Order: sequence, then C-alpha cells, then structure tokens
Amino acid sequence: DASFDCVTSGGAAERGALGPFGRLVLADERLSEQTPVYFYMTKGSNGNLKTFFCNDQSRSSKASDVDKHIYGSMVPVL
Repeated sequence: DASFDCVTSGGAAERGALGPFGRLVLADERLSEQTPVYFYMTKGSNGNLKTFFCNDQSRSSKASDVDKHIYGSMVPVL
C-alpha cells in the first residue's frame, strides 16, 4: 500500500504529484511563522487513492521551546 505518513513526510513544503494542498491556518504577515493544515493523496498498490489529513507545526514558531511536530492520519473520502 501507500508508503506516505504525515509524521515522516517532511511536512507541507514537500511536493508530490497529488499534494499537498490546504491552507495556512495561522501565519504572521511575512510568513516566517506558519501552521499549514493540508491534504495529501497517494495511490496504493491496488490503484486506489488514499487521502491523508496533516497538520505541520514545524514552522509554527521561531521559539525553540514549543511543539514543532507534524501530525496526521489517513481519512476516508467518500
């Protein structure tokens, strides 16, 4: 199946054929601090699409004492 994982994907800055696409939900004016929430789609070995919903906090703050992980999971799309 698809080998994509939000946590190990490299975040919203990594580009692929089917994503990521989403929004910056929190950002300063110069975009030096930003928190994107995005979808990423992969094609499994069976040819079916899988959709992931991710939250990338790796550039959410310039401060060093805050959580900067990438979270997410696969979500069903009907």
